Formats: sequence, C-alpha cells, structure tokens
Amino acid sequence: MNDTKLRCSIIMEQTPNPETIKFITNHTLLPSGKVLSFETSKNTEIAPIANALLAFPFVKNVLIADNYISITKHSFISWDDILLEVRDYIYEYFNSGKVAINYDLINELVSDESENKQQVIEEVAIQHNIPQTEVEQKIIDILNEYILPTVSQDGGFITFEKYEDGIVYLKMRGACSGCPSSMMTLKAGIEGLLKRMLPDVVKEVRSENAVEL
Repeated sequence: MNDTKLRCSIIMEQTPNPETIKFITNHTLLPSGKVLSFETSKNTEIAPIANALLAFPFVKNVLIADNYISITKHSFISWDDILLEVRDYIYEYFNSGKVAINYDLINELVSDESENKQQVIEEVAIQHNIPQTEVEQKIIDILNEYILPTVSQDGGFITFEKYEDGIVYLKMRGACSGCPSSMMTLKAGIEGLLKRMLPDVVKEVRSENAVEL
C-alpha cells in the first residue's frame, strides 16, 4: 500500500473551500472510507507525513484519505505564495522513501482495545459516532451512500454526531469545515435529502462549524 519504489506523482485540485487544496497522489494512502485528520502534531506517529506538513506555520489541518492529502491553511497567507512549495515538499517526501503512513501502528491500535490506544484512534480517525437507534443507523447509511462520496471528492468529510428531537447534528471536517458553501451543503444538500428520505423523522440538520454567508 505504501510502495515507495513507485514514483509518486502529485496533482493539485482546488476545493470549494478557498483555504483548502487537495494533493492527489498515485499512492493508496488509506483504505476506502478510512480518514485521518490532524490539527496538531499529537498522535502524528500514525502518519509521519502529517507531522512534517504541520511543521509549516501556515498549515492548519491535514486530512488524509484514499489517495489524497487535503491541506487547509491559515488565512494569513495566500496559496499563491506557498502552493508550489507544498506540492514539491510532498513530492520529495514520497519519492525519498520516507514513511507516510505507519500501517503497522494503525493495525496495532485498531486491534488493541485498551483505553489509551482507543483514545488515540478517536482523536485522529474520522468516524461517525456509534448509532444508538435504528433511526441513527439509517441516517448514517444515507450519509455514507449519498453524501460522503461527493464531499470526499472536494477534500472534506462529514460525520454523524447525534440525533435528537428530529434534529440531526453533524460535524464538518477537512475542506468542509469553514467552507463558504458549507451551509448550503448542509441545508440545501444534506437536510433536503434526509427530509425526503426520512420525512417523518428529520426536521432539521445542524452543524456548529458550518459557515453561513
């Protein structure tokens, strides 16, 4: 999966969030549906490339999924000033043979049910909260099938937090977090879909980190 003998190529792709760029590689970084997100160097032994990228003072968040790295920068600097630097750094990182993802450690954490190991997974692995009811499972299934494939293409991810009194609470991550179009995605996209598919169940969808223009 992390075959450093293969020359790495990097394709840069804009996202709806002007602060976030996707850096797509010809490497499979994580299995489909698995996502890691880092805002600090804590627990980056799982993904050394995230630790390296967070050393840049302008990097705010590093999200890793499938075959891409989604980087969100701080607003004090323009992508025009740093884009090629970041691209070249990722290119050199992969092609130097450095470890990008520590798969052995991830497998060890997943198989270890101790509280400390599970806390590490919870802090960096993006995943839905465990559904407590059949309704919550239906909501998660809809998100997985209809919503996540689209937002993942844009370098983002959305997770289920809870369902309470007809309200679905979600969390926007990666490019979705702070994106100018996140409220439209939340209301016109996700809320509209859930209301159509679960009309007697869903009244509203909310997210604390969706941005309203």
